[in-house]
Amino acid sequence: MSDKYEWLFDDIVNLKQKIRFKDRIEYRVSGELHNVTGPAWIELDEGGNMTDNFKYYINGGLLTEEDWNILIRGIKVKKMIKNIKNDKNE
Repeated sequence: MSDKYEWLFDDIVNLKQKIRFKDRIEYRVSGELHNVTGPAWIELDEGGNMTDNFKYYINGGLLTEEDWNILIRGIKVKKMIKNIKNDKNE
């Protein structure tokens, strides 16, 4: 890529973006499709409403919903344990 278009790109590490297009919403981290806690790409219908078509990415790699659920399970368990500990301390 030439230096002519360098101003178009951010080199911010871990920059989190939610970009809404006419037909989809994309979630990006450091410029790559990536979202650990949900779909990285949600398709929208013509009215701009969310459909059931989700695309799951981790570290920029496309996953099936089943694989994504397996990987995300550990994060959900950690959050549940943290919430239980917080409830006991209160």
